[in-house]
Amino acid sequence: MSNDSFLPSVDALKQAIVQHGPVASGVEAGTAWDGYTGGILNGPPCSGNPADINHEVVIVGWDDAYNYNGGSGPVGVWIIKNSWWTTWGEQGYGRVPYGTNNIGFAASNVIAIPAVGDNATAQNEVREQALAGVRLQMQFTNELINTLSK
Repeated sequence: MSNDSFLPSVDALKQAIVQHGPVASGVEAGTAWDGYTGGILNGPPCSGNPADINHEVVIVGWDDAYNYNGGSGPVGVWIIKNSWWTTWGEQGYGRVPYGTNNIGFAASNVIAIPAVGDNATAQNEVREQALAGVRLQMQFTNELINTLSK
């Protein structure tokens, strides 16, 4: 498997988000990420090299209408949720152009499991939901692998 196979196409990522919800993604978070306060997070073109991945974000959507770089660059940006609190970017969110920062690297769906406290019945329900989520994640990962290997 080549390094490029870890980077799904824009269309494959969009399809995954529509079918399964937000996806976790490895990214190449350069120094521009540290001081990002909003706008477009320009970065290097995707290399597909696993050694360049140094952070994880959640891709929550996209905007095809945005054309950064005065019309000469790729059309569209991913809308991401970062883990660096709401003081980062746009209330904790950012916009990353398609084809940059290795966005989408090794993408997989996201499953949230709520805290349930000491209630044993609720804990068992959450455990069952988590197992169902893991099965769904395995199915999604297999589908993503099949899509990437075509």
